[in-house]
Amino acid sequence: MHKTNSSIFKISLLLILGCCFFVSSAQQNPGLSLYAFHPSYANAASVGLNGASFVQVHYRNQWTQYQSTYDGSGNLGTQIASVGLGFEDLNAGVGLQYVNDLTPSGAGLQWLQTQWAYHLPVGLGTFSAGLNVGMVSKSYDGRTFRIREPNDPLAQELNGKLIAKTSVDLGIGAMYAKDSWQIGLQVHHLNSPSFAFSTAVEKVQLNPMVQLNAGAEFPIVEQVSLHPFTQIRYYQGQLIGDVGMRVMVAKMFWVGGNYRSDDAISGLFGFSVLKNQLDFGYAIDQTISSQTLKAPLSHELFIRFNLPNLSLKFRSTKDLPVNTPRFKIN
Repeated sequence: MHKTNSSIFKISLLLILGCCFFVSSAQQNPGLSLYAFHPSYANAASVGLNGASFVQVHYRNQWTQYQSTYDGSGNLGTQIASVGLGFEDLNAGVGLQYVNDLTPSGAGLQWLQTQWAYHLPVGLGTFSAGLNVGMVSKSYDGRTFRIREPNDPLAQELNGKLIAKTSVDLGIGAMYAKDSWQIGLQVHHLNSPSFAFSTAVEKVQLNPMVQLNAGAEFPIVEQVSLHPFTQIRYYQGQLIGDVGMRVMVAKMFWVGGNYRSDDAISGLFGFSVLKNQLDFGYAIDQTISSQTLKAPLSHELFIRFNLPNLSLKFRSTKDLPVNTPRFKIN
């Protein structure tokens, strides 16, 4: 009865989160279709959970072969490199993450941040708290950036120049995880980093973004399990919702799909090799909204290498004899 109630709770939770979709037109951080496979990008609290350590690279090519008469050449692209180290004996994790997001128009967003997490056993699960501390940059390439208003006071600053401004960036996150489900909340850009590109205009601000992620695992038959997942992002009064599902076989191969509100549907597949030390995933998106303004397909992939568990505690390599009153040898 306990397992039945637990399953009902998990299904209800995911359905409630997955149904919280609203049409949106604004987005802060670059979105991913394989968000369920890069938890540290979504929430710093996930770093080092259960002692996990990893190195991961993630690449997204948005609207492949997108062409514009006015903008620069190339595609919208996102590259992410992450390292996470978990110290299970200290209930802690640390990480480092670099994100680079560019557009053909010449606008760019980059950040480098350290990540810190503490994991506290609570009940039958683990409560985790995380912190991001780093630097974030906004850049404009005036060689390709299109100025809509000729009298724009920023036009002279941008014309023919590559300009970048950097600011301190902070974020906090929390999550609760059990063996078969987890849910987490992260606030990105908590301090609203700002960038002064010209004395003639107001500072450009990177507003906070709230991100909610959840996922679960449901065994179906031997060697086969279902993994639903969802994500909700809130930014400047807008909500962007994702909901997806994958089927895993023998903990090696998986296939699934994802739906992003008012944007795209995705096909997903991946596999693990080297005794689950090396993970690979791929996603292809089909645009379903504003199709005349976008290219139809986007591509995304990640590669993740899972490192051995680490420990900072000193452990003697020499076995010492144990003397007891009963077995003491004179």
